[in-house]
Amino acid sequence: MFEFASAAEAMSVMTSDGAPLGPVFTVTGDSALWTTSSGGAVRIAPAAPMFAAIVGLSWAAGAAWATAKTVSFGGRFSLPPIVMLQPMGQSGSVHDIRPKVMTAGAGDLPDVTAARALITAEADPTPAAAITRYVYVLALQEAS
Repeated sequence: MFEFASAAEAMSVMTSDGAPLGPVFTVTGDSALWTTSSGGAVRIAPAAPMFAAIVGLSWAAGAAWATAKTVSFGGRFSLPPIVMLQPMGQSGSVHDIRPKVMTAGAGDLPDVTAARALITAEADPTPAAAITRYVYVLALQEAS
């Protein structure tokens, strides 16, 4: 991803190698309305706050569920984000890891706030010895 201070700076960088310029977007006035070099207009939504991390989860011997872990979002969000979890692939692994966001209290709402999420994962089969596996965490908040 490239970010430029202005359309003029972006144009300068894109033409600096002397190659012909392909279709590009330029911004004029309204930062959400971009125009292609062919003249078509495209409305661009505001950027959405995002958080990504790789988190290690640990299981005790004989435990089907990993010890719950709090994932802090570091102040990126003003509202609770959508949280997606994906186990990291491990060659030769004998355990199927199924991560999930924990629920809050007796309810069935995800235990996610603007500041953090509480996650865990199930291992199948139940590990006979202590193990640690990794989960990719992606949190997105709808742009306002």
